[in-house]
Amino acid sequence: MEALSPSDPNSFSRPEECIVIGIHIDWEVNFENHILTGFVDLTVEKKDTSASHLVLDTRDLTIKNVVDKSTDKPLNYKCGEPVLTFGSKLEIELPENMENRKEFRVFYETIPSSSALQWLIPELTAGKKHPYLYSHSEAIHARSMLPCQDSPGVKSPYTAVVRVPKDLVVLMSAVRDGEEDCENTNLKAFKFTQKVSSTSFQTDGAVFYCCSKYSVNDELSNVGR
Repeated sequence: MEALSPSDPNSFSRPEECIVIGIHIDWEVNFENHILTGFVDLTVEKKDTSASHLVLDTRDLTIKNVVDKSTDKPLNYKCGEPVLTFGSKLEIELPENMENRKEFRVFYETIPSSSALQWLIPELTAGKKHPYLYSHSEAIHARSMLPCQDSPGVKSPYTAVVRVPKDLVVLMSAVRDGEEDCENTNLKAFKFTQKVSSTSFQTDGAVFYCCSKYSVNDELSNVGR
C-alpha cells in the first residue's frame, strides 16, 4: 500500500520536501459528460534540497500530461494505485538542477462520479431549463477535482478561468476578475482571483443560471460554506 504522509494521515503529499505555493486553474465545464477538462498550474517551492519529486493527492482523475511550464518539456510522473478512500498518489519528477521555485502544468480531466462535484439536470433545478453544478471539497474531496496537496497545513493563493455555456454564471470562493465570450464557441470564460492563501478544500464554486439579482447574492452567500 502507498504510504501516507507522516504529517497528515489523510494525504500522500510531502510539503516538507516540496510545497505548492500558488495555483492557477483552467477548466471547461462539460455538462453533457459531467466532467471538468483542462489543466492546473502549480507553483512549487523546494524545501528539501534532496527532494526528487513533487507529491500530490488525486482521486479518480485522468492525468493526461505534465510539463515544465517555462519550457513545455514533458516531465516524468507516476500515478500510484488507489488506497481506500484516500485516492492515488501522483509523483512528478523534479527537473535536474531545479531552482528554488518552479511552475508545473498538469493536464487532466475529472470523471462523472467525482466526489467533489454535484451535477443537477435541468429538471432538478428551480427553473427547470438549465443544468446546475456545484462543488464541495471538504474534507478531502478537492483531490477529486484537481491534483493538489490536499492537506489543511498547505495553503496558497489561487486564480482560475472557468468556461461554461453563455447562458450560465460561475461563482467561486474568490473575487470575480472579469468575464469574456470565447471566440467561435458558445462559451463564456469567467475569471477569478483569490489573494488570501487558502487550503485546497476552499476552492469551491458553482455554475448556474441566474434569473435575478437576488439569485446572485443568494448563491454568493453559499459558495465556500
